[in-house]
Amino acid sequence: MRPESLLLDTTSVGNARLASWAPTTVDVAAQCTAPWGDDVGTLEETAAVDGATAALEGLPVGSTCGVDVHGDDLAQVSASRSTIVVSEPAAAEVAVVTSVKGADLRIRRAVTGDVTQAWEREAVTATCTAAGREIFATGFDQDKPMRFLLAVDEEVSAQLLPIGSECLVTDASGITVLATIGERGGDADFASFIPFADDEPREPTTQRGLAATGPAGWVVSLAVAGAIAVAGTLLASRRRNGRL
Repeated sequence: MRPESLLLDTTSVGNARLASWAPTTVDVAAQCTAPWGDDVGTLEETAAVDGATAALEGLPVGSTCGVDVHGDDLAQVSASRSTIVVSEPAAAEVAVVTSVKGADLRIRRAVTGDVTQAWEREAVTATCTAAGREIFATGFDQDKPMRFLLAVDEEVSAQLLPIGSECLVTDASGITVLATIGERGGDADFASFIPFADDEPREPTTQRGLAATGPAGWVVSLAVAGAIAVAGTLLASRRRNGRL
């Protein structure tokens, strides 16, 4: 019988920016069995993602090979075939493709009660990690952190974060929401209630979180929606003239 080969060719596909978060290597494995039932070859190798070839040579024609591939928590790694039969005259080839998919993180701010006393703009900061690395949305990087100023009832999006990323979103009062980026993205919702105080004069409202001034009293509660996972609901308050 003519000896043949099993070739596993690796490549990376998809959005170039998302691909920058992909692993540089992928684990490939193959187990081949001859037509008469004997094990005739085992391959276990860590191959570079782009353009590398892992080969298992000297296989009898008619051998059946099972192929298995793995990446990291960020990348989706797939093989064009999980089982292949070696035939002549060409080698049996399997394409190993690595890709990273992305979705958006949506951050919302809602205010109820005495809306006239709400901070005009509220600062929120998002920090996202995946596979042990800090991850940034489109337009942000290590020198430009993911910080947003939200008006009342405004929604902003941190775009194109790798699926599987976990994001901690913190507002100016220190409340933190954990959002996980799934196929449909992730959500971080902040809801504030400001009590009415008709006997007190209005105070200026500008923005909070970026060295701004605002009302002397506030009550904040956390609303959980979508993919948000938190330990519980936090209620914070500050007294105004000795009363809530």
